[in-house]
Amino acid sequence: ILYMQKGTSTPFETIEGRVSISLEGKGTVSVGEYSITEGFGNTKVECGQDATFTIMPDEGYKIDSVILNGEDITRQLDSNGRYTLSPVSSNISLRAVFKLLTYNLTVITRVGGSVTLLDSTISRRQAIFSVEHGSNVSVKITCDEGKAVRSCKLNGTEILPELQDGQYTIRDIKKATTLSVYYEAASS
Repeated sequence: ILYMQKGTSTPFETIEGRVSISLEGKGTVSVGEYSITEGFGNTKVECGQDATFTIMPDEGYKIDSVILNGEDITRQLDSNGRYTLSPVSSNISLRAVFKLLTYNLTVITRVGGSVTLLDSTISRRQAIFSVEHGSNVSVKITCDEGKAVRSCKLNGTEILPELQDGQYTIRDIKKATTLSVYYEAASS
């Protein structure tokens, strides 16, 4: 936009708007060629032009909220995490919050023993825990007297040979996960 000095037809300047960006969590916020990956940052955009913001979470994170000039625009982002402000007419404040993804860790154990994890002991039932993306969870499987583990499956795959003294670590959880433990009478 060209602005004219009152009473003349000579353009004298282009006005720029200041863009203040704050970011919480792990991700990237971009406007034009400018990007920020943590904390706070400032850039400028030309008033009268469109400003397209791109909000992208890092692996294991999701967009929790995007606030533009006090208005929640989270649901207005397109499928690529973009939002266009058309046209820019003043300074802009944008706050993006990214949250770590969580998944359900389901533990199923039947009569014959218990499973201990995350400061809880599960016996003869199913329990669901919420775990963060990338977590490692250690489990301890204990058999009742006269019982032995017949089967121990992680997401349907037998892991019984991998147990070390009844212990196992579920590593780098990146999806909903199920641990199933079944017991049988111990052989003499």
